[in-house]
Amino acid sequence: MWIECLIATTMWGVAPLFERVYTRDVSLCTIVLVFSAFLLALLPIYLFFTRQVWMKEARMLFTSKRHVVSHGILALIVSLIAWGAYLLAMQRSNGRTHLVVTLTCTYPLLTAFLLYFLYNAKVGTQEWLGILLVVAGISLLVSYSPKIDSPVSA
Repeated sequence: MWIECLIATTMWGVAPLFERVYTRDVSLCTIVLVFSAFLLALLPIYLFFTRQVWMKEARMLFTSKRHVVSHGILALIVSLIAWGAYLLAMQRSNGRTHLVVTLTCTYPLLTAFLLYFLYNAKVGTQEWLGILLVVAGISLLVSYSPKIDSPVSA
């Protein structure tokens, strides 16, 4: 688990460097079209190499209750909307990539609150303290405006 988390964090940390560049010059529709075509091109390769797993899971999924399928479809739609909104924010950020990345990476806060209030998940003191620190850090980042020193004329 830890290695996978580290890999995901690294990739999510590197990806905005590329997104900053291509969202400046390319429309959101083009990005989605190219990304979708890329995924569709790789899908048959992925399905071939994982066929033992996904075929069994697909049979189980489609023979299970309908709410499992509908929740999967809703999760996909929500993810696509989130990804599109993120890329649109990158496009409109005027070079403030750090701000877009920081603000959009706060979604675990919402998840923690929803789990707590909707599913009565146990959230300990350390977790609440962590959430408080994240909120404080984001508040500082959003309210910070650097002062630009102007050269003094002689």
